[in-house]
Amino acid sequence: MSKIEVYKRQYKFCKPYIKNFHTALDIGCEILDWSKVMSPDFKEIKSFDFRDRNTDLTDHPNIKFYHTGLDEYPGIKYTKFGVGRIKGSTIPTGTNTMRVSLNTLDSYKFKNVGFIKLDCDGYEEKVLKGGNDTIDKSDPVIFCEYNPTRCQSHEYLLSIGYTLMDVWNLRGEPHDGVYVRD
Repeated sequence: MSKIEVYKRQYKFCKPYIKNFHTALDIGCEILDWSKVMSPDFKEIKSFDFRDRNTDLTDHPNIKFYHTGLDEYPGIKYTKFGVGRIKGSTIPTGTNTMRVSLNTLDSYKFKNVGFIKLDCDGYEEKVLKGGNDTIDKSDPVIFCEYNPTRCQSHEYLLSIGYTLMDVWNLRGEPHDGVYVRD
């Protein structure tokens, strides 16, 4: 099964929980396929990735790409080229080093957010903490990594009033969760 088919199935899995189709956030958008899958349903989609994506969006005028990483605090961190996750605030050794500018989700002051898809390879909790105001104002449905051994987003979402509604399995193992605030 192709990646786009997986994204279509994941979105279909989440869609029954979504009630507000004004704004969606695709954080860790990779090549914007998730954004494109959601495009027919949402008025606007804000897509974030620190890797540069020169993808043609002329067929999707409701998608806006932000070439930045998101974190709990604005700043600069580093990773290695080809890696989809931020490594840390110290410069990695070797010549294969990439500087990543970071903003907080709250710095964008988005309103009317109905859905957030997070795929940040274990960095989800930091992104969520940097988006506390956005989340509090909109109570969006959130789809993000569930695996507690890789990240603490599950515990964090529970602590701010979200309930795990369902789990998406990848290769027979729980991988992502759909969270709705009570």
